[in-house]
Amino acid sequence: MTSRANIVVAITAVLALLAPASASAGWSIEGGEVSGTAALATTAKVDSEVVLKGAATTVTCNGSSLNSAAPEIAAPNKLAAANITFNGCKASAPCSLSKSEIKTEPITAELTEEGSAADTAVFQPKTGTRFVTLTFEGAECALSGEQPLKGKARALLPTGQTESEAQALNLRTTEASKELTLGAGAVSLEGSALFRLASGKELAFFAPSRLFEFSVSQSKKIVTFTIKKRAMTPAAKVNAIGVAQNPAGEWNLKGNDYKGCEGNYPEKGSCSFEVEYTNANGAPTAVIVFSLVDENSDHAVSRFQCSPAACPA
Repeated sequence: MTSRANIVVAITAVLALLAPASASAGWSIEGGEVSGTAALATTAKVDSEVVLKGAATTVTCNGSSLNSAAPEIAAPNKLAAANITFNGCKASAPCSLSKSEIKTEPITAELTEEGSAADTAVFQPKTGTRFVTLTFEGAECALSGEQPLKGKARALLPTGQTESEAQALNLRTTEASKELTLGAGAVSLEGSALFRLASGKELAFFAPSRLFEFSVSQSKKIVTFTIKKRAMTPAAKVNAIGVAQNPAGEWNLKGNDYKGCEGNYPEKGSCSFEVEYTNANGAPTAVIVFSLVDENSDHAVSRFQCSPAACPA
């Protein structure tokens, strides 16, 4: 087994290695970073009906598609449309809507990563706070007349960090958040639709570090790290791997397996290396961090942490 002195890289050195890793997430089309805008398809298939629900009434739109005008993505993290039209809309009794079509004002959304697979989008009107004004009818309807839908709406892209021809967008604004109001009352907004690029190409939203994926498995004291390069940026290669330990010297690399992860390896390929945890006497929480740098200075980081009681035995 390789000596600890030879395999431990000082934490300060790894932190220096990781310093440029603040690259923000952005849109990617078939492996290429989006630097401007790209048109989305004007029709999005509805996966589950759109439901706007509050104390006074529930509005349900059961149309099979959402239609939008001039929808687009924009670098680095925007999504916008001149309007979105919901079809087949109706209000619960004793209320009714003056028409079954709801067309919004111009909207915009800002995306951020959520975890290692999903993205979150926050939608707002492009100007002001009003998405649309709904007109309710009914002698006993508490919302009778014109009522503005205002605020912001949240959505989850559950697999947004994986390139695909169609991305699911799940609306998930809660009434408790009070972020979205209809008239004077808070409402929830749920529903799901699939959106695509007008070109039909694969689309994703993630940080450059997502060019590489880490997976971890463990068997007793052995922890195996596997690095897999996504099918993106064909020229990408691993230039360096750094190791940080806390407490120092509690992990041993088994041989030099990780050296096989440096340099070129096949597109969609992967490589693995093993680490052995050697402390079993109740030391402080053990943390090991592996960092990876490709030739474009993009970074991926894997962190394995366990307390003495929970470390692989």
